[in-house]
Amino acid sequence: MSRAARVFALVFAAGLAALLCVGLVERRSEAFTLGVKPVTPLYARGGSTVCQGPIEVVEDFSAVRLTIGAAVVSSPPARVEVLDARTGRRLARGTLRGGYPSEAQPVRVDLAPINAGRPIRVCLHVIGDSGLLVYGNADAAARGTTATLNGRPSGRDLDIAFLRKDKTSVLALTGAIARRAGLFHGGWVGAWTIWLLAGLAVTGFPALLGLAVRRADPLEDQPTASASE
Repeated sequence: MSRAARVFALVFAAGLAALLCVGLVERRSEAFTLGVKPVTPLYARGGSTVCQGPIEVVEDFSAVRLTIGAAVVSSPPARVEVLDARTGRRLARGTLRGGYPSEAQPVRVDLAPINAGRPIRVCLHVIGDSGLLVYGNADAAARGTTATLNGRPSGRDLDIAFLRKDKTSVLALTGAIARRAGLFHGGWVGAWTIWLLAGLAVTGFPALLGLAVRRADPLEDQPTASASE
């Protein structure tokens, strides 16, 4: 092996080790999100109900995070419910406490655990006379789901994140990431395809680059001519 190839192998091994360390140390509580940015507010007056659905539960969760702001000085409480999108049966219930500021901020609401594999609706019932602002974006932000206000289409999608009870390392989530990535492709593509591509990237790229380094320096491994020649 040439000197350049040895240097490359050491650099690649160090980079891979650093990547694994980051994956073990960094921990996240997000199970999945709708991928909606909290850009514009939807006003929900006192006594009204805002819902988002249907939402396919791809990972177990036990809390939701919404971006909320007070419409006026007082910030009313609200009741958060998770409903089965097919039957309307309530699966979990939590409380958004009042007292939050008028500026948009993420607010966590704890719920009973919800298992993956079912479509749901997340509803926010405003309690009292004051209104609040629920942030999201245009209806095209999340495909296949939409927000309603008092049962009518609002033309918006809400910024909702679904959270686990405990934080999990990024490395432990690689299987879930592969399964989720397979959902956005054809029927012949699954989690195994993602793993195969990842394996080829880890093993094939270093091999090709090492070969390129050797070809770029072909004289390094050749014996040197003696002075008598």
